[in-house]
Amino acid sequence: MTFAQAVPTLEGLMTQDKGVSDGIEEVVMPENFYEQFCTVRDSISFVDFATPLDREFQKLYFDLLAASQESRESIIHDAYMRMNMELAES
Repeated sequence: MTFAQAVPTLEGLMTQDKGVSDGIEEVVMPENFYEQFCTVRDSISFVDFATPLDREFQKLYFDLLAASQESRESIIHDAYMRMNMELAES
């Protein structure tokens, strides 16, 4: 488990019998929380994992918001060139 960033979804983890280390201490959910967690976990039907392209679009957004000497067209062009290279490498 990464510290404060994720919760393992494997059945039985984080119970009294199988605590999970977050790098500092062992984490265990109280039984009633674990039951609610399982209900939520079992209801998940779709996930979207961030890709390098998602991060590039986020960077582009913040680059466009920031004051810059570069033109918007130049910032967008540079971002699209990096995205094109990412796609070529995949």
